[in-house]
Amino acid sequence: MGRSDLQKLLEQKKGAKKHLFDECWPDSDVKFPLLIIFTTKEKSNHELVYKLLEGVFVLPLRILVVSEEEPGDHAKHPSGKIFWFNPENGRMAPKLDEWLLAADMALVFDEKQTTFHTLFDKGVVPVGHEKSPLIANYHPNEETGNGFTFSEKNPWGVFAALVRACETYHFPYDWQHIIRGILKVR
Repeated sequence: MGRSDLQKLLEQKKGAKKHLFDECWPDSDVKFPLLIIFTTKEKSNHELVYKLLEGVFVLPLRILVVSEEEPGDHAKHPSGKIFWFNPENGRMAPKLDEWLLAADMALVFDEKQTTFHTLFDKGVVPVGHEKSPLIANYHPNEETGNGFTFSEKNPWGVFAALVRACETYHFPYDWQHIIRGILKVR
């Protein structure tokens, strides 16, 4: 992927993010990173997400939780920082596709290659388990890696990876370098 292709994708993401923020968080600045969290049907993962959300409130993020366990098409959390989205067996796939384009990063507990390739196609930086074969932890000094990993699948391990992702997001050169690496993987 050439530099102009990367710039084109980044402009598309910027427009999609502005549209999404106007719709869901009209009082928020688009400078906040948008995190998508994909839950799984496993009870332990669902509990982990709920525990994690308690701590994530302190991070400068806007969050979209994609969960088949939550009712309705989409619902806003009372905090104003979180939107719940139920894809309802593909009925809302176009909306999810739009939100993926707007997303900056995604927390993924499911290690299916199709999930990662969908994220990579949209330039979404993954946050996932270090054992995932498609994620290499980002090392800023070496400028290597295509995502952020956690070794322990618990609220603290995941939270630490999200903090690193949020910190890196505010360095545009590094963030674009990660996206460039993601686009090479797909």
